[in-house]
Amino acid sequence: METEQRTRSRDAEDRRSMSSIAVPSLRAPQVRLGALLALGFATFLAGWLLLGRHDDASPAQPTVSGVSEAQLREFAASAPNTVYWAGPRSGQTYELYRTSDGRVYVRYLPAGVKVGDPRPRFLTVGTYPLPNALAAVKRIGRAPGATMQQLPGGGLAVFSSATPSVYFAYPGEKSQVEVFTPSPSAARKLVLGGRVVPIR
Repeated sequence: METEQRTRSRDAEDRRSMSSIAVPSLRAPQVRLGALLALGFATFLAGWLLLGRHDDASPAQPTVSGVSEAQLREFAASAPNTVYWAGPRSGQTYELYRTSDGRVYVRYLPAGVKVGDPRPRFLTVGTYPLPNALAAVKRIGRAPGATMQQLPGGGLAVFSSATPSVYFAYPGEKSQVEVFTPSPSAARKLVLGGRVVPIR
């Protein structure tokens, strides 16, 4: 009886010791992956809601505008970093959204959809200035549930069932790219098919 009591006491001590150890959450990296999407995508959606169609904002402020293909190419040529898009699409409006910290979003609006529409229903390509972009994508790719895939030219793409976005970066470039569509498979197809490219 005494031996049994001692055994129970030791078991109780072991449980208390284990409960005091900080066990890392296996879901933490997935939360971080989702947070990146939430931070980037929600920021530009909030900007659209706040700015509406005010295209005459100060250059230091976020700006949103509908632009032509020529205007988009002109903007990209003067940008300090490479800006990405999913190529030309006839019958659609290119919505250019720029933030004061250098993020650039190109959103494709079908006919009849006004610039500034707050709905997250449309193909969007976000380019984020980031000195170690490829390393950042690799870190995201190590999250449980994330899938990493090599791209031609040494690039790396990452996607997860936790988010409809695909992230990618290339060696030597200081930009991380996010491609969003309401359909995760459509975003992956665009990126893996090499259709998201620098604006030239």
